[in-house]
Amino acid sequence: MPSWTYVIIFGDAALAISLAGGIALVLMQQRAWSRLWLWIASFAVAFLAIVLGKASFDFTGWALPSIGMYSVSGHAMLTTAVYPVLFGLLACNRSSGVKRAAVLAGWAVAGVMAVVLVAGRYHTVSETVLGGAIGGCVAWLNLRRMQPMRLAIPWLPITIAGFCAVLVLPTGVARAAKTELWLRTGEWVGASERYVRFIERSPFEGGSHVRVILVPADVEF
Repeated sequence: MPSWTYVIIFGDAALAISLAGGIALVLMQQRAWSRLWLWIASFAVAFLAIVLGKASFDFTGWALPSIGMYSVSGHAMLTTAVYPVLFGLLACNRSSGVKRAAVLAGWAVAGVMAVVLVAGRYHTVSETVLGGAIGGCVAWLNLRRMQPMRLAIPWLPITIAGFCAVLVLPTGVARAAKTELWLRTGEWVGASERYVRFIERSPFEGGSHVRVILVPADVEF
């Protein structure tokens, strides 16, 4: 099976949140307050929806097996929410054709991520579609408010680089924080075990099937 590592990283929470933080800081620097609060609120609601969906499956086993819905894709949500808005912001002072092409490039990144998530058996189709739909709502809401601004180009890469330096570059820092947060969540809800699902290739049917197992809450996958 091909390695999808170099594509999957674009939807990793540490990188995507770094990009989202860069967008927020640029909007703050531009004093685009209404756009800033819309971005923060919509992104936060979408992120919370993903966390709640994952927690519901991990700690209670809630799922809809009939449609292949177990753990909503955070990668799909983050990619779809961030990249169209990021590319649109980068091209906000350009012609309408360039802006349209930039936004379409962002949607294309999200589309490639969706294909990889399913083809690499990271998520089912329904998990990917739902995550993408949630992120798509965030992007749509914010792109509707996209207006030209006097964008000091260095601000965006500088702020994103700053977030990446904190969240991405120190190997394992973001992952360790995520693992610790999930362990604390399990303790808070009183879960000693959690559910884990695997999407496996079926050797006889030629497709994929989902296997769900229970593991101790402190075991990391």
